[in-house]
Amino acid sequence: MDDKQFKEIIERLDKLTRVVAISNTRGLTSTDRIILLSQAGFPPREIADMLNTTPNVVSVTLSLRRKKEIRK
Repeated sequence: MDDKQFKEIIERLDKLTRVVAISNTRGLTSTDRIILLSQAGFPPREIADMLNTTPNVVSVTLSLRRKKEIRK
């Protein structure tokens, strides 16, 4: 397997991972979707791309959630 084939396989796996992640968050609120995808290991930029929002919105949502958890 050459580098080109390897990169293509990685890209396809990445797309499949995104599809599964998005499908499993259907019906959840935006905040819950962001939190779940973050817990699954996706960085804010990728979450933003998947949810059609900005990385800043994702980061602020996660920050507010952390602050809320600290207060409990």
